Amino acid sequence: MILYNIYSTKELIIIFIKAEYIALKFNNYFIMPIHLMLSLLLTNNLCTKLFNINKQMLNDKFLNILLKKYKYNTNVTNIIFSNKVINILTKLNNFNFKTNSLNLLFLLLNEKDKEINYLLKYLNLNFLQNNSFIYNNSINIFPNFIINKLNLIAYNILNIPTIFESNLNFYKNQYNKLLQILNLKIKKHTIILSDKKIGLLFLKFLANNILNKTIPMFLKNTEIWVLKLDLSILTNSIQDYILKIINIIKYFNNIYKLILVIDNIELFDTLLSTNVINNSNDINNKLYYLNILLNQMINKNVHIVYLITLNEYNIYLKNYKLIESFFYIIKINNLSKLQTFLIIKQNIHKYINYYNIYINDFIIYELINLSKQYIKNSILPETPFIILENSCSKINLINEYKINLNYFYTKSNIIKINNIKYNLTIDNIKTSIAEYLNISKTILFKNNKLTKQKINILESSLFNNIYGQSHIINNILPYIKQNIIGLKTKNKPIGSWILCGPSGTGKTELAKILAKTLFGSETDLIRFDMSEYMEKHSISRLIGSPPGYIGYSEGGQLTEQVYKKPNSVILFDEIEKAHPEIYNIMLQILDEGKLTDTMGKSIDFTNTIILFTSNLGCPTDYSLYLQNKDYLSDKDLIKIEQNIKININNYFKPELLNRLTNILIFNPLNFNDLLLICNKFINELKLKLYSNKLNILLYINNNIKYLLTKISYNPLYGARPLKRILELIINKSISDLLLYYNKEYFIQNKYILYYFLNKNNNINYNIYLL
Repeated sequence: MILYNIYSTKELIIIFIKAEYIALKFNNYFIMPIHLMLSLLLTNNLCTKLFNINKQMLNDKFLNILLKKYKYNTNVTNIIFSNKVINILTKLNNFNFKTNSLNLLFLLLNEKDKEINYLLKYLNLNFLQNNSFIYNNSINIFPNFIINKLNLIAYNILNIPTIFESNLNFYKNQYNKLLQILNLKIKKHTIILSDKKIGLLFLKFLANNILNKTIPMFLKNTEIWVLKLDLSILTNSIQDYILKIINIIKYFNNIYKLILVIDNIELFDTLLSTNVINNSNDINNKLYYLNILLNQMINKNVHIVYLITLNEYNIYLKNYKLIESFFYIIKINNLSKLQTFLIIKQNIHKYINYYNIYINDFIIYELINLSKQYIKNSILPETPFIILENSCSKINLINEYKINLNYFYTKSNIIKINNIKYNLTIDNIKTSIAEYLNISKTILFKNNKLTKQKINILESSLFNNIYGQSHIINNILPYIKQNIIGLKTKNKPIGSWILCGPSGTGKTELAKILAKTLFGSETDLIRFDMSEYMEKHSISRLIGSPPGYIGYSEGGQLTEQVYKKPNSVILFDEIEKAHPEIYNIMLQILDEGKLTDTMGKSIDFTNTIILFTSNLGCPTDYSLYLQNKDYLSDKDLIKIEQNIKININNYFKPELLNRLTNILIFNPLNFNDLLLICNKFINELKLKLYSNKLNILLYINNNIKYLLTKISYNPLYGARPLKRILELIINKSISDLLLYYNKEYFIQNKYILYYFLNKNNNINYNIYLL
């Protein structure tokens, strides 16, 4: 038997030898396609493993019936190929790659042979007669049986939706480098350093070129698939997951080539898992699972492309020097403003036609500038497209509503409506950016005309609500003014202070006023009680859990909140109670104005005010200072301040203190300060009654205010005891009245609630109708 010079695998040679043996055994003179099919099904090869053939059904009795028509009366000693088999051999010889049993199977199925169809039906393999086994939908080159296997672990990159279209002109160098790597004889895989979406778009360009056949010949019959993250790998079954991949890799010997994309840091970090062998941290052991996978790809047409951001690379892979022996690195930077402008211009007609909105070049230019300026983690061109989409959608909905009010849907009116085009304005873009960042548009886009007014409001609010701490206010205000004017240091928070001093002296109140005045609402105060972060592992609650641990995808409490509210006041309450490891996080925030979470996302802190509160060094008993007097002298205050500073300097590392704007020490409240705070609490109560439309006028005698202040005065606890006494006496009496009488009485009529001291110096009240 002559097989010409076919470039084939051993299994294909064995199939032809077996076919000759079958023909001789059943006294057939010609080797027909049915002989090749029988031989293929009876030998151990890729196809029999794939289809789980029941070889017991192919017994001699059945084969004798099947091949009866080809039997000669005389004994056959020499056999020859039939014309059909010669044609099959010719086609196999024309392939420019090493052929295997799958190639032969496809050629035999294309013969439409009756005996083969009968055999397949007999073995319940009649699905192979359907062309869909060989040909899939328009985006797939691989046969259906490979697609079905791949769908278990991956998805075709062409199925990923993109919000814009572009070409490879901006990535020409990187594209050529990738082609060069894919064409190497000594195989290495690829790491692409870029934003994930930009990287996927780049690879989708290549996939489209493969589909359109505008690629070099060596990429013919290639598809690009993205590996899914199987949750089983996070539950200590990485071996099972690798087996799934290996079982698919074996089909890519010659004809088909697979580019397998990994875009999950969790999966790749698991492949670089620690403690694999004897709980060792040796670098080779850390590459253990990756070694298994890559070794299986030797002599297979499978290429791995790993998409990772630069931050993720620095965190997870930079220290693995051996990674360079497995991968080449391609870096794709975000596009420039000009390149982004050209891409938006290329796609803008879609938005104009879909939303019926006119968009000029100046608006596109401002869209890119504003997105880059105000969205710190902006990715070009993706972020401007998101803002553009949101802006167009919003203006279209508003205009649709206006049109609905002005027109009935008649034929003539519909023509008029379709001819109406609205302009997209800069104000629309600013609104979308503010909504994207979840911040007031007025606050985000500060106007210099409001600068003086805002400083005056802040200054007035601080002095009217925080008493006895004028030195604190005078220290903070200059830094706020510098930020509003635009003179602050570029890559640092607006300001960072440790607020030291006794409880109840206005530390938290200061944070609330800053949040409300500067950023619009007290909800822009992000507060952390650091007594909840005393353990080392609690650091993961702030920046997120490491890959492979529960809660990884949820992110950290600090990083996620600042990501959603980049303009905010962050208050770390009782910072001295936190674990020392947490101070290392603070160093990065205070020094660089950013923090990288465990997912590799860089969070911007340059528009935040950072406050730490601490009671370190504060006296636990003021009786020593109040001997023979009922107030704290200036000498007492200086002594208390010095003690606090000594404790602060001894407890915190110099590198942390050196990065702070300042250390501010709140004075213990004196009696006069507390009397002013008493008036403040009463005014707040009056305002609360007014906002609830209750016509109750409070009149509280000065003697009562003096008495309540005197009773509650304690430098150790500040204003909190006074607040509790007012709630117990004043608030309780108002609540009793509202419960006893119908609330409607106090809405319809005006009353005076008069508090006074009786003969026994007890607090009483009367109510009078006006």
